[in-house]
Amino acid sequence: MPYKRDMKRSLALICILISALSASSQVQPVLTSKKGINILPEKGDFALGIDAKPFLRYAGNFFSNNNNNSAPDFTYSSGQSVFGKYFKEANFAYRASFRLGILSQNAKSYTPKKPSNIPGETSENITHSSASNIGIGFGFEKRRGNSRIQGYYGLEGLMSFSTGSDSRINYGNRIQDEDTNTVRNTIINNGNHFSITLRGFVGVEYFIAPKLSIGGEFGWGPSLYTTGASSFTVESWDFANSSLNSRKNIVNGKSSGFLLDNDNLSGSIRLMLHF
Repeated sequence: MPYKRDMKRSLALICILISALSASSQVQPVLTSKKGINILPEKGDFALGIDAKPFLRYAGNFFSNNNNNSAPDFTYSSGQSVFGKYFKEANFAYRASFRLGILSQNAKSYTPKKPSNIPGETSENITHSSASNIGIGFGFEKRRGNSRIQGYYGLEGLMSFSTGSDSRINYGNRIQDEDTNTVRNTIINNGNHFSITLRGFVGVEYFIAPKLSIGGEFGWGPSLYTTGASSFTVESWDFANSSLNSRKNIVNGKSSGFLLDNDNLSGSIRLMLHF
């Protein structure tokens, strides 16, 4: 009986040791810098992404014979959005993007004033242009890897709306004071564009420093889009009847479609800052 009790205790102790060793082998080592700072993202971290191409262009020119090595210019570019992540777990993150672009500008030009008895007198024309571009996106990503190289994949939905560039032209000279064959634009409308995209993506990041990574991704998925008609309005003067003629001309009609294709084939590179 004592022998059997000792055997049971020994077997129980062995099982406890095996379980402990198995559990410890499943714990992933934490990658840290020489100063003890965690290099990889952690649970609760936020991340902000910016376009890395201006920085890479600057670094490449600095080590080449190219004299265009002024400080990197991180200017706002077409199609670029504010991009961020929230790490619910170290290997799982929610991601979101947002863009709100609004343009409103006045451009002045000058033409000879009619009628005028003063040599060189000019008349001022003002072109008012407006445009907007709105985009939002939301998705999630899962990550793999315990070294500085992290692979990730996931799914996200994107929606965008843009009005193109619409213009209205106010002329300083009246149309009846112009030549008899004068026809001029008064309104230019570009069609609105709307699209919805669902994309799966895969990418890779390399952590060049604690919480600082550089990487890129490719995506694939379907898109639905619609584009409104484009038109321009012209005016002329009917001298025989002393009346204004205004005519709207359709340049491109409405269109819609479906697209299933890869994206980011130009090699988008993003710099991510985690905090």
